[in-house]
Amino acid sequence: MDIFNVLFSPFFMTLFIVILGAGLLIKFIGKSSNPPSPKSFSEIESTTQTHVQDTNSLFCSNCGKPYHVSESKKFCDNCGVSLVTISNQTTDRIVQSQTQTNLKKGVLTITFDGCWTSFFATEIYINNVFRFREMTMSGFSVNVPLESSQIDIETHEKSTSHKTKFKIKDLDIYKNYTIVLQFNRLMHEYSPKYELIETN
Repeated sequence: MDIFNVLFSPFFMTLFIVILGAGLLIKFIGKSSNPPSPKSFSEIESTTQTHVQDTNSLFCSNCGKPYHVSESKKFCDNCGVSLVTISNQTTDRIVQSQTQTNLKKGVLTITFDGCWTSFFATEIYINNVFRFREMTMSGFSVNVPLESSQIDIETHEKSTSHKTKFKIKDLDIYKNYTIVLQFNRLMHEYSPKYELIETN
C-alpha cells in the first residue's frame, strides 16, 4: 500500500476532519470567553472632556445654536450677538418673575355710607356674578380680590329694582383700591358717579 492511498483513506480523512473541527471549536470558545479590553487613559480622558464640553454649552437666545460657556466669551460663535446682553436680559426676566410671584394681589373695597330713607337691601354683582347682599340703610364695606386690571360692578337697589353699573379699568392687581359709591335720594337709586381711591 503506497503512502498516497494511506493518507486519503477514509480513516485518515475522518481523523483530519475531527482534528480540524476540534481546533476551530477551541479557538471560538477562547475568543468568546476573553473579557473586553479596558479603555486606555487617553480614551477615558477624551470621553470626559467631551461630556464636560456638552454640559458647559448653552443655546443662544438670538440664533438658537449652542455655544461654549466661558468667562472670557462675550459674543456668540454663530451669530456674534453679545452674550452679556442676553445674560442680563435673562436675569432681569427671572428677577421680575420672582418679584411678581412674591407680591400679594390687591383688593378692591366697595364702600357706601348708607341711606336712612331706604329700608331695602342692595345686591352687588361682580363681573355679572352675584356676590353680596347688604342693607342700604346701614351702608356697607365689602372686599373684592383683584384678579385682573378691569372689574365690572353692578348694584341692584331692591326698593326700585334700579340697576347701576360701574366699569373700573386700568387697575394694578398688586395694589389696593377703595371705591366710594354715592346715592341719589331723590331718585332712590345709586348714582353712576363714584370716587376711586388708591389706598397703598
